[in-house]
Amino acid sequence: MERGIVLECINCGQPCANEQLNCANCQQKLHNKQGEGSSLIDKELEEYVGRQYPYYKKKWELENKRIAKWSWNGWAAIFNVGWLGYRKYYLPATLFILLLVVCDAFSYYMGFNVALPIINMVPLTFLLLVFILFGLGIFANGLYYQFAERRIYRIKAREIKDESVENYLIRDSGGTSKMGATIVTMLAVASILFSHFFFPTDQDIIQKVRTSSLYEYPVFSIGESFENYFQNSGWIYYRGTEGLELVEFQGESPEMPRKKVTIQFIVDYKLGEVEPYSLTINGESKNEEEFLKIMEEIFKVQNPFDIEDGLQVNTIQQSGGKAISDRFFSFYENKYLK
Repeated sequence: MERGIVLECINCGQPCANEQLNCANCQQKLHNKQGEGSSLIDKELEEYVGRQYPYYKKKWELENKRIAKWSWNGWAAIFNVGWLGYRKYYLPATLFILLLVVCDAFSYYMGFNVALPIINMVPLTFLLLVFILFGLGIFANGLYYQFAERRIYRIKAREIKDESVENYLIRDSGGTSKMGATIVTMLAVASILFSHFFFPTDQDIIQKVRTSSLYEYPVFSIGESFENYFQNSGWIYYRGTEGLELVEFQGESPEMPRKKVTIQFIVDYKLGEVEPYSLTINGESKNEEEFLKIMEEIFKVQNPFDIEDGLQVNTIQQSGGKAISDRFFSFYENKYLK
C-alpha cells in the first residue's frame, strides 16, 4: 500500500485486499453496472478528465462493446510520450524514454548500430518506437481509464468529509498539463541527443569523419574535399577489433586510367578524433609516399596558404606532407603493427 493507506471499497466501505479497487463482494456488481454503460464514479471521472470527458466517455463505452477492449486515440499515437506528459502520466513516459535509450545502447554494444536510412535510427529502436506508437494509439483510452480510476479510488480512500475538497483533489490529480507535455518532450529530445553521443549509429560516425579535417588542412572538411576530388565516392562503416570504429572511404581517381582508392580512418567518436589508418589502390596496400602524393593532389588547389612564390609554395607543401607522414604512419605502426 502507498504510505500505509488501506483502500476501502467505494460501494460498501469494506477494506480491499491486495490493493484491489473494490472488495470481493462489490467487484462483480461494479463490472455489471459498467457493462450497462454506467459507472459508479461517472461524476468523479468527469471532474478528473475535464472538458474532454464526453470524448473519452464515448471511447470507453465503445471499448465495453468490444471483446478486445480497444479504441483508437490518434493524439496518443501522434504525440506518444508527449500525450502521456499532457495527461500527467510522467512515470510511464519516463519509462518509455529510458527503454528507447536502452535499445540504442544494446544495439551499439552488440554491433547492431547500422541505422535505417533517412531517419538515422537503429532497427531495434525503430521497431520499439512503432510498437509504442501503435500500442498507445490502440490502448491509450483503456489505460487512461484504469489510471484515472485508480487515482480516484486512492483519493476516496482518504475519506475526505468535504466534497468540494475531494473534487478539487480529483481535478488537480487529473486534467491536463501543457508544462508536463513540454517537459516530457524536452526529456525525449535530450535522450535522443544522449543516445547519439554515447551510442552513435554508423551514420553518426561517418558524418563525424566527413565533417572533420586533417590536422595539416584545418580549413577544409575531409568529406567535401574527398568527394570533390574523387568520382563515384562512398563511405562505409566497420566495427573493428577491440571496439575500434573504422570508416572507409572509396572513390575513383580522376586521372586516366581509373584507380580505385580506399582510405580508412580510425574514429574516437566521443573525443571527436579522426586519424588516417590505411591506404589501398586497386586492392594493393600503399606506403606513405603514395599517401602523401594523394593528399597533395587533393589539397594543393584548395590550400589557402598557397602564394605566388613557387619556392614558398613547395616549402609549405613539403612541410605539410612531412607532418601527415609522421602522424599517419607512426600512429599506424606504433598502435596497430606492434
